[in-house]
Amino acid sequence: MPSLVEVTRRVLEEAKRADSPAGVNALALAARIDAPQFDTAAGLAALSKQHLAALAVALDGAARTGVDPLDEVKAMREKRQREAKARG
Repeated sequence: MPSLVEVTRRVLEEAKRADSPAGVNALALAARIDAPQFDTAAGLAALSKQHLAALAVALDGAARTGVDPLDEVKAMREKRQREAKARG
């Protein structure tokens, strides 16, 4: 499975938004979510929510083609939240 950073970068690059402030923010949050060394499940959930918000802002107004890129990111977020809860 690709990392959240990889998926976020691909989605942003396809939309030509990787260099926008919201795009950079989404990538920074994705990196933190990918490496949750000291984060609790609640912390990861909050980071995930902010990541999706930043990604939505970055993609706002971008041309949409095919599958909604946020669906892929949401699925990854939900998987990570389940994994975090399982770790306790």
